[in-house]
Amino acid sequence: MDNPFRVFEEVRLAYQRYLDSPFRLRYDALLEERRGILFRDGQLFREPLIEPIPPYESSGLTIAQACTQLGVPGEAAEFITRGLFRAGLPLHQHQFEAWQCSRAGRAVVVTTGTGSGKTECYLLPVFAYLVEDLMRGWGSPGSPPGRHLWWRHPRQRRIPQRSHEPATRPSAVRALMLYPLNALIEDQLSRIRKACDNEEARRWFIGAFADHRFWYGRYNSVAPVSGIEESPHKRSELKGRLQEMDLNWGRATVSAGARRAQAASAEEARRADDILNYFQNPEGSEMWSRWDMQSHPPDILITNYSMLNIMLMRSLEDGIFDQTRRWLEADRENHVFHLVVDELHTYRGTPGTEVGYLLRALLRRIGLEPDSPQLRIIATSASIENDSQSREYLQQFFGRDGSSFEILSGQQRSFPAPGGGLLAYASRFATLDDELTSLPVAQAAANFAAAVGVASTGEPGDDLARAYEEIRGLEPVRAVGEQEPFTLEQLASVLFGGASDADKAAAQGVIR
Repeated sequence: MDNPFRVFEEVRLAYQRYLDSPFRLRYDALLEERRGILFRDGQLFREPLIEPIPPYESSGLTIAQACTQLGVPGEAAEFITRGLFRAGLPLHQHQFEAWQCSRAGRAVVVTTGTGSGKTECYLLPVFAYLVEDLMRGWGSPGSPPGRHLWWRHPRQRRIPQRSHEPATRPSAVRALMLYPLNALIEDQLSRIRKACDNEEARRWFIGAFADHRFWYGRYNSVAPVSGIEESPHKRSELKGRLQEMDLNWGRATVSAGARRAQAASAEEARRADDILNYFQNPEGSEMWSRWDMQSHPPDILITNYSMLNIMLMRSLEDGIFDQTRRWLEADRENHVFHLVVDELHTYRGTPGTEVGYLLRALLRRIGLEPDSPQLRIIATSASIENDSQSREYLQQFFGRDGSSFEILSGQQRSFPAPGGGLLAYASRFATLDDELTSLPVAQAAANFAAAVGVASTGEPGDDLARAYEEIRGLEPVRAVGEQEPFTLEQLASVLFGGASDADKAAAQGVIR
């Protein structure tokens, strides 16, 4: 496990060596005096500041239980728990409420803090809906042609990615995810790849739904190729880009396989496979190119407002919006369009007004009004409040009644305090700090759990969580950071009564 304090110390020493080398002093006493002046907190660096984030209140419901309570088919739980969300992990209360409100047709704005699982607040409703739509019957997709991966074969003409699908499997954008930055799109792609293209997810499709899949695509400046009509030159450019994608995927697969073979636990083996989520699988559910998305719109379209504006102005992308409109018109009761707006607070002032009008143009293009029962709005924000001013902003931005929005701020958990503090566990925390560096994470976690009287489950995160609950170790840390972030020395002083190396090692064990 990465040690942030060790990283900090290595960076600090690197700067010290850099200054000592070209600006060497003849006398060691002067050299030490200069180090003492420069290399202390508040001069060339600041000591790492720690800000604990208490977890949010749990709903007490697993994905399967939430599906039962919401009337969502059990097949949705089977798919979601194969990559998007762990099967036995309970949802936060705000995650469940976001899903519940969206399913009931209310617009949702999630304003919980960093690390609160806001992403799941919209991915869960979207994927649950896709499973339901699939179960209504998409027909048999057929088998891709023999040279489906056309760029691997010399002189092979381009074959559209989804040319083998029947008319009973309507192509349409069922969810549009709008992000202000391409970097956020890349982060989102890794989550969706993990949900759709891991081995367990693919096995679910093959076993129950005739080898269908949920298609998704990134439509921005990174997506090949630039938005013009096909030509020999552009086909050659696309072929090169797809060959590069193929090569990168092959290298990532080899790297993941090697790390998996060296893994000491099931947890480390799963982490080894995580590298694959950062690369596109040529045979996965991710759309290859803009041309493929123009002819067959993906179920999930991921873009930014600048590209969406361009798409709405060009005839090249007419097919994306026209097919989505026809799909919505085909079943006004069951066909639903999800509009996800991430980082809503970034759309303020004149740019916010422009994006608001852009969304109105989008909805008009696909035949929906802002208050249409076929529209599901889910947004995330860091600064929206549940007050009249924020609701006025929401009404102006989305064009629907501000009172129709459900604003979810979540509730952070409180914890029981230990009767005698954590001083009695100082040596065990110091040992944990050492073992997290010298041993596999699973073994270090299991050892700590056993040391405080808790049986290991084999899952490092669960072991540490149950151990902390056993000794009531969460409340003291939360209390230290209640007013402002703190340093390691401050934490050691409050929890263990001093700032010696042993006290700091114990404090590191507490927060690592």
